[in-house]
Amino acid sequence: MQRLCEVLGNPERDLKIIHVAGSKGKGSTCAMLAHILKQGGYRTGLYTSPHIDHYRERIRILDKKKPETQGTHLFPDAISKEALAEIVEQAQKKIEQVRSQENLGRLTFYEVFTALMFLYFKKEQCDWVVLETGLGGRLDATNVCSAQVAVITTISLEHTQLLGDTLGAIAREKAGIIKGKEIVVVTGQSREAEEEIRRRCAQLSCAPQIVSSDKTSEILKKLYVQRRFPLKGKHQHKNALTVLAVLEALRSSGCAISEEDIAEGLRHVFWPIRFEQVSEKPVVLLDGAHDALSMTALLETQRGQDELALHPE
Repeated sequence: MQRLCEVLGNPERDLKIIHVAGSKGKGSTCAMLAHILKQGGYRTGLYTSPHIDHYRERIRILDKKKPETQGTHLFPDAISKEALAEIVEQAQKKIEQVRSQENLGRLTFYEVFTALMFLYFKKEQCDWVVLETGLGGRLDATNVCSAQVAVITTISLEHTQLLGDTLGAIAREKAGIIKGKEIVVVTGQSREAEEEIRRRCAQLSCAPQIVSSDKTSEILKKLYVQRRFPLKGKHQHKNALTVLAVLEALRSSGCAISEEDIAEGLRHVFWPIRFEQVSEKPVVLLDGAHDALSMTALLETQRGQDELALHPE
């Protein structure tokens, strides 16, 4: 991946990146961040995986000034067929050059698509890029970048055959996105996972901000009372607190994001297949829960416990 980016001119070095890893909530966290940055007037690249309906959904640009007339059925702001074809044509010879180097191993779809994403976001002059890791962190294709902010969301037991069979082992892989020169924001974790993340930060002489899930936010309270926060569940409240911590850090470093931008971004965030109700009679919900922690969150949300922490009355 480093070689591929090198022959393409290292486009990732010209981007301001918020890099997000974790077992649970990283996609939702990325979506919230991107919508808020868009609301603040920033041209924001968003790279997520896997896709729901079409692989072009993985590469999106959220921009208030850009009409959403192309893209895909679910995400009109996704890269268009024409734009993707153009960027593939631009990069094809370089990709084949790297692919021919047998000692590097065969390039995967994900590696190639990640490189194309970097090229496209540079070409489109994105102000910010919100970048979701695909699997793990340390060896993920996205980890060729140096980010302005590294975010670690909730860590649980998943992909244990590749990442390790303990929370500590998985946390070490996720924490591999931390390089030491960026802002580090971490969702509240189990003790085992947090210790590993703190150990990584100590090695790199940087201080992580650990976000307490017991925190309250006036913005979130207001949105919950108004029933205007579209992502359901206490776990999404936890993700939103992490997002607010990232934005607080960005604002402290000069990023112009107002509280109104934050509220509007959260109000309009769209992230399907996360406790998404598609029918009332009968009630049909779509969700992507794929491990024990996710199933617990899904059941709690279904039982209507998601708002207790915000207004128990």
